[in-house]
Amino acid sequence: MRKAAILVFASLILFINLQEPSGENFFAKILRDGDYFLNIVNKQNSLDRYRPSDLLELSYLDARGKYIRGTVYESLKLLISDAKKSGAPIKIISAYRSYERQKSIFAFWSGREKDADRFSAEAGHSEHQLGTTLDFGSEDGSSDLREIFGDTPTGKWLAENSWKYGFVMSYPKGKAEITGYIYEPWHFRYIGIEEARAWRESGLTLSEYLATKPQYYRLIQLNGDYKVYSVDAGGTKHWIRTQETFLSLGYNWDDVVVVGAEEFAIYSEGEPI
Repeated sequence: MRKAAILVFASLILFINLQEPSGENFFAKILRDGDYFLNIVNKQNSLDRYRPSDLLELSYLDARGKYIRGTVYESLKLLISDAKKSGAPIKIISAYRSYERQKSIFAFWSGREKDADRFSAEAGHSEHQLGTTLDFGSEDGSSDLREIFGDTPTGKWLAENSWKYGFVMSYPKGKAEITGYIYEPWHFRYIGIEEARAWRESGLTLSEYLATKPQYYRLIQLNGDYKVYSVDAGGTKHWIRTQETFLSLGYNWDDVVVVGAEEFAIYSEGEPI
């Protein structure tokens, strides 16, 4: 019963999000804390120009010139080591991508494919910008970035075991209407071992699971209410009592995100500002 309730709640939030138009000019919800492991990064939620402060090069994992957040490194190292011992060696194809790099990639694909937004994200909207997401491949490279990767020993091992190391497949098969992207059996994101276990037990897609967690938007307003709230790093909302206070904090009215009652209720209420 609890699982069903979570699914309905998450689906409501995602349904509302997926109705918004795509394209460079659509209003994006700007996430406050890019370091937060449970951010929903999709076509509606933007990381803006966030860059992780703890990036480490993966040269010791045979991926020179590629980077991941330091807090993810040991889990990634263990995953790769155990996969190799299990006869499913993994190589790293892609890891952290900057805002500028993603902008270049999206421009390339959108100039060649009319449906590029089904497999490539606009700048600020890619999970790779978090520094916790990787594209994996097999040693021989014959299935790299193709659906058949999911049928290789490496792809099967990842699908079955990645959660034990804190990694989750972001875009599973047959879920494009929920995730916004085609099936990518090579794309995995780190959310932490305990959260990955809870995600697996929920039976939800990663998008649905993250929709049940606080999303740290800078400023929120309940649909139909005049009050504007500042959300702190702990996920607590604080009513900003006056326009003078709002402006003195350096806030911009364009950054206020209007949310529904279900999402508004996720945030605990703190003292007014």
